[in-house]
Amino acid sequence: MLFLKISLLLAFLYLAYEDLRYRAISYISLGALSISSIAYSIISLGLKPAFSYALINLILISIQLGATFLYFAIKQKKWRNIVNHYIGSGDILFYLPVIFLFSPFNFIFIQIVALVIVLVCVVLFKTAKKPILEIPLAGGLAIILALTLLVSWNFKSGLLFDDLFLSDLLYTLSS
Repeated sequence: MLFLKISLLLAFLYLAYEDLRYRAISYISLGALSISSIAYSIISLGLKPAFSYALINLILISIQLGATFLYFAIKQKKWRNIVNHYIGSGDILFYLPVIFLFSPFNFIFIQIVALVIVLVCVVLFKTAKKPILEIPLAGGLAIILALTLLVSWNFKSGLLFDDLFLSDLLYTLSS
């Protein structure tokens, strides 16, 4: 299991490096991340729950992408392929291995938090000398997810797959 954890972290960090440096991610790094995340999920949960969670998360991502396509269609008053114009294909493909790493509830929460953090970072860096023309979404998400994995493993719990941990945390924060 330690080998899988290290390979997941290295895959996330290398993918982040690629996206931040070249504004592209390679199929090799996506493949390494996919193999590591699927194996980690199956070993942690078992075959059926791992693929059940992944299927639900894939449906959630499909709904999000569909809503994004619809938003741009309404905004531009015509259907247009937004892939590689507004969102990179690597950013979409990045989600395929990630859907195996979280329960659906945690996936939604982590995705919202990570997207907000990436957006805030882009806004902050936009004020720098060299403005950011393209958002390195997959790279930013990879860094945040690597940190999430480290926190999860530090708690020595099933934080990634345990909805009760997050719901208890949210309940405690709201009280």
